[in-house]
Amino acid sequence: MTPEQAAICPLCLQNNACDVSNPLGCWCMQKEIPKALIKKAQALQQEPRCICQNCIEQYLNNHH
Repeated sequence: MTPEQAAICPLCLQNNACDVSNPLGCWCMQKEIPKALIKKAQALQQEPRCICQNCIEQYLNNHH
């Protein structure tokens, strides 16, 4: 997988803004990602990619 492909959210196909290579860590390391979103992403992708913050927030807004 290229870095460009890894930067795409598997759910909305937009930039996931993941920055795991940052020495301070990425926003995604501080966020609890709902298991249902992880399962959905796993069903859609062949190689793991980060879910974007927007998809996480939309899910949380619609399921709380």
